[in-house]
This record gives sequence, structure tokens and C-alpha cells, in this order.
Amino acid sequence: MAPANLAALLATSAHILEASGAVEDAAQLLMQTGDSGDMTASSSPCAWLIAQGRHKVIEEWLAGFLQTVGASPWLLYWKGACLMPQAPQESTAYFEKAFRLLRPA
Repeated sequence: MAPANLAALLATSAHILEASGAVEDAAQLLMQTGDSGDMTASSSPCAWLIAQGRHKVIEEWLAGFLQTVGASPWLLYWKGACLMPQAPQESTAYFEKAFRLLRPA
């Protein structure tokens, strides 16, 4: 299968998994695609997992997109949210970077 077709298939499968409530499995597939844009679409599940105190799960997801976190304001935001309980000052830096990228010019 061509790499582009495989990435599309993985992304579609991930969205189906996410819709059925298998958020962690969906994130694993999204990390295989290497497309952080798809990962930011998973923001509602991120909020749900953080509310449950499962920050480490999201940190693992973000580690899969380590090279693109700086390019995405939403990935920066979720990184900050994950760090809030154990490193509030570091999390503030991520929130500020996300805000600067989201603020209209």
C-alpha cells in the first residue's frame, strides 16, 4: 500500500475508534500517521482524560509528536495542561506560547 493511502486509512480508522470511545487506541493510530493536525482534532478526548487525572496518557501522545509540538498552538496548550499538576511554571510557558500563536495578528 502506498504510504499516503496507509496514512489516510490509519487516520480514518482512528476517527472511527475515537467516535466509539476508544480514545487511546485512536491516538496510537494517529501517532503512526505522523500528522499532528489529526491529533489536535482529539482535543475533546484530551480534556476528558485530563479531567480524569490521566495527564500521563496525553504526555505520551504528545511525545509521539515531539518535533511538531512547537508548531501547533493546540498541542502546546495540551502540553501545558499535562504539566500543570507537577510543573505549573513550565506549563505557563506552554500556555503563553499557545496564546501567542492563537492570538490574531
